[in-house]
Amino acid sequence: MPENSFISGQQNSTDIEQNIQVDLSPSTELIILILSGIFGLLFLICVYYEIRYQLLQRFYKNCLNEVIDAPPNLNPSYEGKLIFLVGKIQLPSPFYLSDPLLPFFEMTGSVFLKRHVEMLQWCKNKRNDFEKRWSAKPIKTSKKQYENPIWYEQLRDDIFLDESDVNVIPFKLCKEAVKMLPVSRSLNTVSSFLTEQIEGYKVTADSSYYYLRKFDGESGIENTDPEVGDYRIRYYVSEVGTYVTILGEYRDGMIEKYKGKLLFVDAGFVSVNTIFERYTSEARFKQNQIRALGVLGLVVGVILAASISKG
Repeated sequence: MPENSFISGQQNSTDIEQNIQVDLSPSTELIILILSGIFGLLFLICVYYEIRYQLLQRFYKNCLNEVIDAPPNLNPSYEGKLIFLVGKIQLPSPFYLSDPLLPFFEMTGSVFLKRHVEMLQWCKNKRNDFEKRWSAKPIKTSKKQYENPIWYEQLRDDIFLDESDVNVIPFKLCKEAVKMLPVSRSLNTVSSFLTEQIEGYKVTADSSYYYLRKFDGESGIENTDPEVGDYRIRYYVSEVGTYVTILGEYRDGMIEKYKGKLLFVDAGFVSVNTIFERYTSEARFKQNQIRALGVLGLVVGVILAASISKG
């Protein structure tokens, strides 16, 4: 081999080494190290959720094998079992329900009274213009002139229950199960209290909603149309006699959450297989979203690392 060819080969080798040293400068190595840490953490998070998902699916599978039909009478041998129950909501005696904040009426023959509150607020539409819209959640805006009022803390969605026992014979329902009972219907408003005033608001009503509208007691000025910061309230009830399906743990004559994880309540008849199909499908959908985010993060990480190392 000619000597000049050998020298040329050595020079090329040296140039390559120098190029590699330049590419992997301290700042580049630091960036790659940070990216590796971030995507390593992302990988661990994905693994954690995957393990949790697999354990949850196994739990549902075991529950499907363990569930039994509820006994016709209270039976201590069923203690701690996962039972499937279909029946009517019943109360040992009638009681009255009302909203302590807005006591316009009293309801009887219902298991709970549910209050749903919305505020009229500024929000952006699809054309990026601001318009007024009723919303059940506070809306934040970036422009000062369209800033929404602070939500009155006491005017939130709520459920009002009586301390009496709620039964699906022969079992009592825990409070959590009662709150999960299906809504039967919405209430029509009572128009005989239109002169009521609450904390600077005058109460008005149409057929569906109560409105709390800003009112200046000193000047007597009242808004005829709803303005930003006004509220509207609608009430819903769950009625006695409604057929429901319940899946939960039998404990001291009461239906509770099974192993602290599973409590199902829905209107009408829902088969056991349908219940667990819902649970597994919902868990699978959420996990597929996490998997997609993990794959996307991995692809972005590889592209960023490759572009930085080349730069």
